[in-house]
Amino acid sequence: MEKFIYKPIIPIELWKKRSLLELYPFDGGGGFINRAILGTIDDREIRRKFQAGELDSIFQFPNMAFHRYERWRSIELSCWLNRCYVVACLGHAAWLENDKALANILKDTMLHYIDTCPPPGNGDPKELEAHWARVLYRMNHDYNEKTYEEYSVDETDVEYTWYDFQPASRVIHFLHTLYFIKDLADFKEGEMQKLVDGIRLHGHILYLQEKARPNSKGNHQSVRQVGLLHVASAFEEDEETREWKKLAMNRIAWHAVTDFFENGVLFEGSPSYHSFETWHGRDAMAFAKLFGMPLDAEAERRFKLAGEVLATYRRPDGRTLVINDAYPLLPDGLLESMGIDVQAQPKTSHLGQGGLAVWRGKRLYAALDASSFTGQFSHYHGGKNAITIFADNLPLIDDPGCCNYDSPSFRACK
Repeated sequence: MEKFIYKPIIPIELWKKRSLLELYPFDGGGGFINRAILGTIDDREIRRKFQAGELDSIFQFPNMAFHRYERWRSIELSCWLNRCYVVACLGHAAWLENDKALANILKDTMLHYIDTCPPPGNGDPKELEAHWARVLYRMNHDYNEKTYEEYSVDETDVEYTWYDFQPASRVIHFLHTLYFIKDLADFKEGEMQKLVDGIRLHGHILYLQEKARPNSKGNHQSVRQVGLLHVASAFEEDEETREWKKLAMNRIAWHAVTDFFENGVLFEGSPSYHSFETWHGRDAMAFAKLFGMPLDAEAERRFKLAGEVLATYRRPDGRTLVINDAYPLLPDGLLESMGIDVQAQPKTSHLGQGGLAVWRGKRLYAALDASSFTGQFSHYHGGKNAITIFADNLPLIDDPGCCNYDSPSFRACK
């Protein structure tokens, strides 16, 4: 059996007091779905709801029908499920609570995914490329061009589960889950090997897909590099994992200097997407040290500045501002993991390239969003020149943010 050596790149002490989604905040779409279905990011509370049967309408673990929502009308829900956020949240809770029964359910859930959701063509490079082109065509011509009424009746399986950043996010969550349950679950002969092989296959697929792609601005390709780094760290280095590391380190450095302005602001100006790419940088910097592969100095500088910018986005209620298709996430776990003191903020902040000015008084807080329009299909929110005001840590004027991307009214507004 191949030796499985994965350890979370974030110190275990933080895992004892922080939940998964505090340390690894969602992108926007995942955040909207999570809020609607779970209403919490607390791993212990998610475990309670799961065990109380409150989530039975969505989750049928371990024998989940992972293709159930693979339709354009429910694509955000499908992504949320197939990235396996909840599997990792429950895995962390099982570890915290020494819950062997839950660990066995999660082990069987991951095995069921591996058995029922093979990659296109079982990983054949030509089939992978044909699949990528097919999904991209459908996304552009069915999802982006047709109305909600048209694609809501389309029963085509959109084959999204191995497309774009789904396998990268999923493998990060499978790795964490397996780490958390490896000493709790009862593994029958061959089960651990099957899980390890399935994780390795994710890395192989990610590498083949990435090797065929040019550099492409944005968080989707960025997270794929971080997925490669995580899975590479799970195995003793060999010729294949060495190539994974080289490709991912080079490309994540490119994203640092392409996706972030010189002052550390993400080009999209969205605090939630800024948080998402900031943890990509945090993990990349940590893996650079682990692998002995120094990250480009300018890339490291911008990733560190991105953490400081995230602290600037933090409101008095401990959540982030809502700018450009954001949702108000809780950034303190991510900030703590980067060694940033959330209380040590100046009275005034100005993010020139980010289009944001902030004033912090003893009782009053004000923020002005003057950020730019960043593109029709980017993470843009129409609240330009909006002001946010808090008094005594309570909102007086606030932006509620964006709604669920799967919402018919949202999709109808083009």
